[in-house]
Amino acid sequence: MLLGLIVLQLYLIGVDYFFREKPEFSAQTPFYEIDNYYSNHLTHVWTKGDIYSFYGSKGGVNLEILDDNIFFIGGFEEKSIYDLKLISLDSSSGNILWQVPKNRPLLWLQRQPTGLAANENNVFLNWDSTQKISGDTKIGAAKVIAYNSLGEQIWSQSIGGARSITTMIVNKNTVSVDGSFSSNYYLLDSNTGKEVNSIAKEIDNHIWFKDPQTLYRYSHIENSLEAVNQTSGDILWRYSISDPIYLAPKLANDTIVIRTNENRLVGRILAGRILAINKTTGNLIWEASDALSNVAITDSVVHYLTNDLLLRSININSGEIVGKTDFTPSKAVDPTHNVHQIATNGRMMFIYFGGEHQLSAFTFDNSQN
Repeated sequence: MLLGLIVLQLYLIGVDYFFREKPEFSAQTPFYEIDNYYSNHLTHVWTKGDIYSFYGSKGGVNLEILDDNIFFIGGFEEKSIYDLKLISLDSSSGNILWQVPKNRPLLWLQRQPTGLAANENNVFLNWDSTQKISGDTKIGAAKVIAYNSLGEQIWSQSIGGARSITTMIVNKNTVSVDGSFSSNYYLLDSNTGKEVNSIAKEIDNHIWFKDPQTLYRYSHIENSLEAVNQTSGDILWRYSISDPIYLAPKLANDTIVIRTNENRLVGRILAGRILAINKTTGNLIWEASDALSNVAITDSVVHYLTNDLLLRSININSGEIVGKTDFTPSKAVDPTHNVHQIATNGRMMFIYFGGEHQLSAFTFDNSQN
C-alpha cells in the first residue's frame, strides 16, 4: 500500500513537472492604474502579471525589500498554493534574480513559506511544520530561516512545538516569534538564530522589541502593550488595544506603529486600524482606520492601502496625511485572491494587487516619501 502511494506520488510530480510552465513574469500595461493623486505623485515603472500569492498565516507578510531587491512569497500560476517560493526580483526592472526552494520536494516533505520580514542585513522566512506537533517538540516543527540578499542561507532555527508561525517581528538584533501550538514565545538573535529568550505563553508576556534599557511586550489575554524597565522590572506604561494583532508591529525611531486586525473581513482579509504610539510615553500619537494591506514605513512616513485601494501616506510624528494616490478600479477584481501588500525603500513603492495578480513598481516624484 505504502509503495503504491509512493509510486503514485512520483508519477503525479512527474506529470506536474512536465506540463508546468516556468515563465519569466510577463510585462504588461498595469490593470490597476493611477487615477488621481495628492502630494505623493507616483510614476509607474513596471508591472508584472500572473503572480499568485496567498495568506499563509494571520500575520503573514508576503512582500519585502532589502538592498534594492524585492522579496515575494508566491508563484507563477494559480495552483502555486501547493508550490510557494521565496522569489527575489530586481527592483528597477522586476527581473527574477533567484528563488528558493529551487526544486519542489515530495508532497509529504513539503514545507510552505507563510511569512516574510527583513532588516538591514537579511531577509527572514517562516516555514510551516512537516507534521502536527505541540509543546516543545522541534523535530518537524515550523522554522525561521535567514537568507542574505543573494539567496544564501545564513541560519535556520526550529520553533519548538510550532505548526506554523503566527507572528514574526524582526528588528536589527532580534527576531520575536509566536508559533501556533507552541508552549513558548521565542526571541532569537537576528544574526545567528540562537535563542536569546523563551517565555511560557501561560505567563502571557510576548516580547516585541528590546533596547538597552527597555523591553516592549504584549499581553494577548489583556490585549495591552507594556514598556518595562529591564533593570528594575517596573512597568513604565501600559496601552490597551481592543483589536487582535497578528501583523508584526513596526518600530521607527521613537514610534511603535501597529496594524490591528478587526473582526471584519474585506474579501478574505481582516481589515484593521493603524495606531502610532510614542515608545517613551505610551501615548497614542494618531490613529487611522480602514487599513487593507500591511504597513510600510520610511523615516518619516507610514504608507498603507485602504479598503478602497487608496494608497495613504501619513506623517509618522503628526498624523497628517501627506500623500494620497487613487487607483482604478478601486476594488479587488478577484475577491478569492484578495491579497494586497506593499513595500518601499523610500525611493520606490511596490504594490501587489492580488485582485489582478499583479506586482507593480512606482517611483516617488517628490521628497515627501
